[in-house]
Amino acid sequence: MRKVFVTGASGLLGRPVVRELQQSGSWDVLPVAFSRIKGDTRRVNLWNEAETRQAISQFKPDFIIHCAAERRPDHVEEAFEKAEKLNVDATRIIAEEAGKVGAWMIYISSDYIFDGTLPPYKEDAAANPLNAYGKTKLEGEKAVQQSLSDYAILRLPILYGELEYLEESAITGMASQLVDSEHRCFFSDYEKRFPTLTDDVAVVLRQLIEKKIEVCVTFSHFLVPHYT
Repeated sequence: MRKVFVTGASGLLGRPVVRELQQSGSWDVLPVAFSRIKGDTRRVNLWNEAETRQAISQFKPDFIIHCAAERRPDHVEEAFEKAEKLNVDATRIIAEEAGKVGAWMIYISSDYIFDGTLPPYKEDAAANPLNAYGKTKLEGEKAVQQSLSDYAILRLPILYGELEYLEESAITGMASQLVDSEHRCFFSDYEKRFPTLTDDVAVVLRQLIEKKIEVCVTFSHFLVPHYT
């Protein structure tokens, strides 16, 4: 049975990814996370280089799906060094270990690497991130490219899915602001976003590792046909 190492397994995307793989019955899955540890999820601190390398080298996965990230733009701005260490440095470490054990790595990136002027973007569009979060995700992509010759990068738009709390998704996070009558809140009316269901992304990720795309370098954008 082939092995899959999934980071960020307790998060909005990681949970359906792990569930999709485990339900298929075809994979030996090691879900790892730093917080909200439940069931067979293993606690791994990706800010700790030695711990991260050891977890991968001991499991020796055939595939790595790297979902873990600080994906909240405001938190990246407020604690940039910590976010950079997770989004960039940990990604580089994971990619290096993937190379050592011969694992095919899928790196979950973001449409925030673009400036938003001409959506939707093609895979070969020039990146131009406007905020610190987008810059760290782009640097994460570069870390993967520099460390591996065989990998996939999946750039995702805004996500929604089964929640553990409203603020877990930027979409539903607006609800708590709207019902708060004590404070004013501001929303833009000019952005084109492509809300994407995490369950659908999980299926695509399973299909990617099942088919193991026959190219060395793969970029893919996951978009739904409707936007808000």
